[in-house]
Amino acid sequence: MRRTFILSLLLLFLTCALSAQWYRQSFPANEYLWRVRFANENIGWVASNLHIWKTTNGGATWLAQDTSLGADWALYALDTNTVFCANYDGVNPATAGIRRTTNGGVTWQVVDSSGFAFSEFAFVSPQAGFACGYTWVSGSKYIAIIKKTSNAGTAWNRVYLDTTTSYDIFEGISFANQSRGWAIAYNGVVFNTTDSGTTWSSQDSSVSYPFPLRDIFFISPDSGWAVGGISGTMVIARTTNGGSSWSVTEKGGSSLREVKFLNSRVGWFVGENNGDPFIGHTTNGGETWETQQFIPSEYFGFESFSMANERVGWAVGGTNRIYKTTNGGVTWVDGLEAAPEIFSLD
Repeated sequence: MRRTFILSLLLLFLTCALSAQWYRQSFPANEYLWRVRFANENIGWVASNLHIWKTTNGGATWLAQDTSLGADWALYALDTNTVFCANYDGVNPATAGIRRTTNGGVTWQVVDSSGFAFSEFAFVSPQAGFACGYTWVSGSKYIAIIKKTSNAGTAWNRVYLDTTTSYDIFEGISFANQSRGWAIAYNGVVFNTTDSGTTWSSQDSSVSYPFPLRDIFFISPDSGWAVGGISGTMVIARTTNGGSSWSVTEKGGSSLREVKFLNSRVGWFVGENNGDPFIGHTTNGGETWETQQFIPSEYFGFESFSMANERVGWAVGGTNRIYKTTNGGVTWVDGLEAAPEIFSLD
């Protein structure tokens, strides 16, 4: 009886694993998908090279909304009504700015037209948020910038500007609480604030050299992650002392684009370009990471992902490629397909 029980549990586990996957959803246009952000399991937005798209049914169908931006590099859903996007048209000097909707995307307004190209948003409350990015100077030189809003994005004020052009481009920004925040530059320099973004200072200038970093996320004031790399080499950096020092892992694989945690245990990263892994998942606070596969299996990368909760999420990247999971994207297992015929307990 006990043997039957153990075998039954094993078969149940394998059967559940068989259905665990990221599966491709249909998308109505051949556009390059840069960013995805969901407010809940049903309502979300995708930023492409031409449009902002919205779904109200978990990605089953999409409706084109804002068409005035060109390439959208940053996207943030504060709730089901208030969403921010930032664009860069790929021409220097950039035609860039922040746009906002407060009615779920029916209409969009320009709330910052300073000409900076913004890479990421982070909000610490419904009113207070940050945008990081850069502007082009000359040749290959850029000026990094951080702006803050205290009125839900109606106005944005500069809180950091690099006038030395030595810190390149701010790619990611993250806050552990309303006071403690971090921003990371493409060249691996980490900046932090301890006073709610009023002042910023450099922490570590050698996190990933010579590989670029793309995103940063802090689970707590002490524990944080940064990811990046180039085609063929992925970089995962971790700090346990608030960014004072970092341990860096370099592996063959994709250049990682985004890293996010839902809580102290559960997190994901996604990668772009060649090789595995494309999606990584941890359930123990980053002590170990598992590769997550997707159906059908294709060798391409992801630019962005958004998890509504531990089970439901989306990943985008490439032309009209959007994938969804409804069980957290647990690793696919090939093997037994039959459910147990008998379940008994003694």
